[in-house]
Amino acid sequence: MTEAWLTLLQFADGLFPAGGFAHSFGLETYVQEGVVRDRAGLEAFVTAHLEGSAGPADAVAAAGAVRQAAAADVAGWMTLDERLEAMKAVPELRAASRQMGRQTLRVAAALGGDAFLATLARAVDDGLTAGHHAPVFGAALGRAGVEPAAAAGVPARLGLTKRAVAVGRCRGLGKRDMIHNDALPRIEVDPETYEVRADGEVLMCEPARVLPMAQRYFLF
Repeated sequence: MTEAWLTLLQFADGLFPAGGFAHSFGLETYVQEGVVRDRAGLEAFVTAHLEGSAGPADAVAAAGAVRQAAAADVAGWMTLDERLEAMKAVPELRAASRQMGRQTLRVAAALGGDAFLATLARAVDDGLTAGHHAPVFGAALGRAGVEPAAAAGVPARLGLTKRAVAVGRCRGLGKRDMIHNDALPRIEVDPETYEVRADGEVLMCEPARVLPMAQRYFLF
């Protein structure tokens, strides 16, 4: 296994600190508005994202960025990044791509000490370019010697999978949906005596003698 291939696997890994786990690209909004209701709706959302954005935009940008990085063409890379910025009309997609790209670029520039990546990082920090994830991903791999086809394939097959699963607030589950823990008692606390009542019944609990994980020092 070559160093270039190892770099590709490293940057495409779901645990790479790019912030991908924090973005669902607007899926919560579609759920709240009732557009995505079930598995079929989720599959349609992911398919639309892959076919409408990831394939014709992000994958192409990643492959192009590999070539620009291999040639150390900063101006060409920034032009590619600007075009991708114009293609991302949805605010959620644009913001997520920017944040992930900037974080990835910071890590890549700090890890390798590469002058090209450092120049891109300064340009992004100075507001000269957006720094989207796909061009940054391609730039980091291009400097490592990864082929354009490989860089384009990884985001489509792996990177976007992890983005789609990081979703919260998609199910209307609450306390009453818990089969064995659906009680919602009225809790009252007397501020003078500290007496606690649940639905009018006084709660009598012996004071805890030991509090787990409360000790200050651990000898292991």
